[in-house]
Amino acid sequence: MRIVLFFVCMMMLGCGSASGPKDVVASYLSAIDQLDFEKSRTFLVKRDSLAEWQRNIEKAGDAKTQSERDAYVTKNRKYAIQVTEEEPARASVTAVAQETEIAIPIFFELTKHDDQWKIENVSFVD
Repeated sequence: MRIVLFFVCMMMLGCGSASGPKDVVASYLSAIDQLDFEKSRTFLVKRDSLAEWQRNIEKAGDAKTQSERDAYVTKNRKYAIQVTEEEPARASVTAVAQETEIAIPIFFELTKHDDQWKIENVSFVD
C-alpha cells in the first residue's frame, strides 16, 4: 500500500516535470546538454523555424565523436535563467550560460498550449 501511495504522489508531483516558463527553459537546456534530443523536442511548439533550430542543434551533437559526446554530457553546465515577462498565456525568459568566456544571452518566447508552457521562439537577439 505504501508503495502505491508513493507512486501516486510522484505522479501528482509530475516527477520533476516542467511547470512554469523558467522550469520549461531549464528542462529544455538540460535535455540539450544531455544530448537528449527527443526529450528536448517535447518543450517546443511545432513550427518550421523551431524545427530548423532543433535540427541544427542535433547536427552539432551528431557530429561529435563518442568521446566528445561523453565529455559534453558529463560537463555540468549552469545557467542564469530569468523570467523577464509573464502573462497568463505568454512569457519571455532569458538564459545565460555561466562559467563561459563569453556570456551570450539566449532569449525564449513561450506560450501556453493545452495549459502547458511551450517554447515558441528562440533567439540570440532580444
